[in-house]
Amino acid sequence: NGASASSGAPPEKVERWALPRLAATSAAISVVAAALWSAVASSESDWQLQLRFLRRASCRFGTAEQPGSVHAVDFRTLKGLRLPAEIRCPLLIQGLETAEAWQNLARVASVEELKRRTPSTVVFDSSPNGEFAYWDNKTVLAAAVQRVGVLRQSYTKARAKRKDFFAALAGKFDSSLGAVRYGGEVSEFSREIARSIEGPALSALAPQSGTASRRSLWLGTPGSFSTAHYDNFHNVFVMLSGEKEFLLSPPTDAPLFKIFPGTHPLARQARRHWGRRSLQQEGAPASLANATAGPRDARLLAVTLHSSEALFLPAGWLHHVTALSTAVSVALTSNPVEHGEFNSWMVQGHEVLPFISDGWTMGRMIASLRVFIPALLRDLGFGSEPRLANWDPLRIMVSDSYGQETRKEIGIPLRLPEFHLGCVDASADDRKAAEDGAAKVAARFKEFQEDLMPIYIMPYLETALSKVAGGETDPARIMGTTIAFIGRVYSLLNMQVARPIKVLSAVSATTVAAAAT
Repeated sequence: NGASASSGAPPEKVERWALPRLAATSAAISVVAAALWSAVASSESDWQLQLRFLRRASCRFGTAEQPGSVHAVDFRTLKGLRLPAEIRCPLLIQGLETAEAWQNLARVASVEELKRRTPSTVVFDSSPNGEFAYWDNKTVLAAAVQRVGVLRQSYTKARAKRKDFFAALAGKFDSSLGAVRYGGEVSEFSREIARSIEGPALSALAPQSGTASRRSLWLGTPGSFSTAHYDNFHNVFVMLSGEKEFLLSPPTDAPLFKIFPGTHPLARQARRHWGRRSLQQEGAPASLANATAGPRDARLLAVTLHSSEALFLPAGWLHHVTALSTAVSVALTSNPVEHGEFNSWMVQGHEVLPFISDGWTMGRMIASLRVFIPALLRDLGFGSEPRLANWDPLRIMVSDSYGQETRKEIGIPLRLPEFHLGCVDASADDRKAAEDGAAKVAARFKEFQEDLMPIYIMPYLETALSKVAGGETDPARIMGTTIAFIGRVYSLLNMQVARPIKVLSAVSATTVAAAAT
């Protein structure tokens, strides 16, 4: 940025922008965490000690070839502990059959009982190949994606008679309906079923957080799958009957999956995932044959969820879910405090970019943003903190979130137009205001859960930096201009790093080239 160049800052002040990913460091952390878990298992079984590990996000990570295991606890051990309880690792909860009223709940959730209580006509999702990647037609760029037509929804909304739906539910794609899935409010599927599961068996598991807990029903054909994605809410996923396999990766590894941006109808979904995982036989763990289809360097946990078990999934965790048999489950969800605070913040106008005042010219704003952006990312630890080794927000936005695949899907040029930053630097007063503004914004983000902060920085940058599009009203062109601006700023930041060290590494040179296009 202009500040570092003009003030003669030493190279170590700016070299953070060219740091390679600290993959070795992440791997070392995983090894240490696994060793600590082993020590706890062998020498100490106290739940409170294990709970401290879970709260520190010391999960038992493995790889795609050999996933780690999810920590398991008996339902009775929780002793009234209400999740999320600051836990930042997934938690397998077993022994629900010992809970009061569980037997009645399990009986209601049997496929035959569901069929009896379901209305004569069912509305559901249908997929020819079993893939269900969540699609949201209410996002900002949904209309543009539909208009361009390069990318299509992987499933369709269908309506059928009850007997045909349940035949397809157990049919392994051999029905004319293909693979079927229902995922939504319990009452929308059947009010009678909704009344039947309102008892205490689920209430004791519902996560407590920033919003009231919601209950949704999930039914799926054997072999059907939800592609890797993350949700903004905490989830206690209760298996009523059947089995499901979960492949799990932490929020800090999200960039390895090439996540669709929040403006896209596939928001929060992963471009890189494990696809359809072949079943050896019904109820058996899915084959690892497709393990290489997902990101090989992501840290991974795997767990198969059986009837009378629940999986606590903290907000932000990526999960790829495969039904190993006809699956009936209920998701108990609640948004974390961060979700409500962020949404409220983003509509507060001046608080989004607190250093900009009414009446500023575009040139003045752009000059100040060139100070603000690197200051904000520096204050939040991007480029220096090992826990953020996979995160380079500007590169991710230009090369992944809004890379050439996304540009093609929303109908903007594959090669971004040149964004002219102007030749006027920010004044001393504006520079100080931008740096103070960065510190203020960073302070708000530092109040977020540590591993959730990077997930929220992306929509923040989308929102804040879209101001450079001026009076443009078309969403696709707004994002095109925004990404052109970010790409230009990112290229300049890397060029400033290149000057003092003379030669860019191969990784950095590739990154700059990607940003430029």
